[in-house]
Amino acid sequence: MTIPTAVATGGAGSSAPDDDRVRPRPIAIGAGVIAALVVFVAYLNVEVPGRAVRLFGGAAGGVARYGGVELRWVPPAGLDLAQLQDKFAHHDLGAELRRDGDAIHVAIPRVTQAQAPEVVMLVENGALEFHEVVEGADLKWFVDHGLAFDQIRGEEREPAFDVDQWRPEDGGKQHTDFFLRAHSRQLLEAAFAEAEQGGWQPPPHTVIGYERIIPLPGAKERREVWRTYVLRDEVSLDGMAIAHAEGSYDPNTNRPVVMVEFDRAGAEAFGELTSRITGHKLAIVVGGVVRSAPVINSPIRGGRAQITMSGSDLQHMEHERDVLVATLRSGTLPIGGHVLDWKFVASTNGISEQLARIGVAVGGGLAVALVAFLLVALTRPQRRRVDPVAGTGKRWRRVLWTLGSRSRASSASA
Repeated sequence: MTIPTAVATGGAGSSAPDDDRVRPRPIAIGAGVIAALVVFVAYLNVEVPGRAVRLFGGAAGGVARYGGVELRWVPPAGLDLAQLQDKFAHHDLGAELRRDGDAIHVAIPRVTQAQAPEVVMLVENGALEFHEVVEGADLKWFVDHGLAFDQIRGEEREPAFDVDQWRPEDGGKQHTDFFLRAHSRQLLEAAFAEAEQGGWQPPPHTVIGYERIIPLPGAKERREVWRTYVLRDEVSLDGMAIAHAEGSYDPNTNRPVVMVEFDRAGAEAFGELTSRITGHKLAIVVGGVVRSAPVINSPIRGGRAQITMSGSDLQHMEHERDVLVATLRSGTLPIGGHVLDWKFVASTNGISEQLARIGVAVGGGLAVALVAFLLVALTRPQRRRVDPVAGTGKRWRRVLWTLGSRSRASSASA
């Protein structure tokens, strides 16, 4: 028994009437409309190519297209601007740098108005740095000279002298470090300034770092606390070693985090650094403030690291995370310079982005319509009526017959 097909394709020698052939124009129009809608919806979440925006009179990139921050920055002495520009270009970073008299004009795109002040602060103070923590500095001197109070002996006055001890996960020797803490960073800074006037000096090639510790919800201690670290003054690694940064959440604590991925040179340097200081602490410094100082239990050679936001307010932590991501994606400037002035610049593209999105959608729809037209015109598919198989009757009778057959088959097997 032969079952006729609904559509058949015919070659040049087909003798089928023209009325039975599928017409290419309606097929092309339908395919083009559907394709245009799909492309338009897709580009609601995907960035329209810069060339398309330029065709409609808009800026193809930079602050003019995305909005952002423009600032004048005085670099540290001896900075090679051409070398810094090459480094930004090599990393495909968003910031643009050009000479502006004795200063450098820096344009940082993709920064919102709410993020702008923090981004400028990070640019001036160093967005991200990794420093070794130096253990065992003689901070007992502060207690002996009345500049700090011994927390170990139960003295509750500030600044407080305290001790930090840990043992690596592999069980190695116990590490001991001393630090000062208080509810005010200014109080700690004043204590170190007075100590240096009295003859105390930090270990050679070190600086004092400060970490802000915000209590978790429900903690007994409700006030924030600042503590000190003695850090190696050499920057072991900075934000320019990062190839990609992305905001996320820690799956265990649900805290906002920044996932960073180093470039090849940065991954090698980070692996060597963590291998050399295994068992010790590595300080992650953001904007001149120690964000955290985890113990390095083993070398980290995967080229990735995670920076956890501290605090108890989820919205504030998410804001800090997004600011750091925006800064790292734009590129970080060398330490030692200072910002003269800055301003937020809104995007000037306006309607150009929407027109470009519509233009790309229309272009995609026309391309698909042309392909559909040519495909139907060349293959010449034909319509044919499908005759019912003899003896089967109407459709509803066939359905009932099939259901009845299955029911009888089930009863027989039971």
